[in-house]
Amino acid sequence: MPGLFLIIDITDFEKLTIVLWRSGELKKKIWPKLPGRHLNILACLDNFLKQAKIKLKDLSGLVLLEGNGSFSGTRQAAAILNTICLVEKIPALGVDKRKYGDDWQKIIQTMEKYFRASKKEKFIKPIYNGEPNITCPTI
Repeated sequence: MPGLFLIIDITDFEKLTIVLWRSGELKKKIWPKLPGRHLNILACLDNFLKQAKIKLKDLSGLVLLEGNGSFSGTRQAAAILNTICLVEKIPALGVDKRKYGDDWQKIIQTMEKYFRASKKEKFIKPIYNGEPNITCPTI
């Protein structure tokens, strides 16, 4: 399947992984999460695309690997990819990584099947690991 696909994996509490996939070739970058600090997913994505010399308009599809990971990270990544989907008219897909684990071949097969069948932009509906744990700040 020709095209260039952006994949964001936010399922690991310890790291953020961003991948470009084109015709069997994966280009991957991993950002470790530091204890007590949140990663700026948008800044990481911007940095990754600039280093790869890729513009959003060059992308054929967007994929969010979700199902595990933090509630806030899932919401943030889904919002970013859904915004790109809407503005750039790029189709998007959310994949529940709990079904595939780290089997990239199956993840790519699922992605290819979806994008072959759908050329329209569709939004990612976030898949969460559990209920959010939202607490009030202490004063």
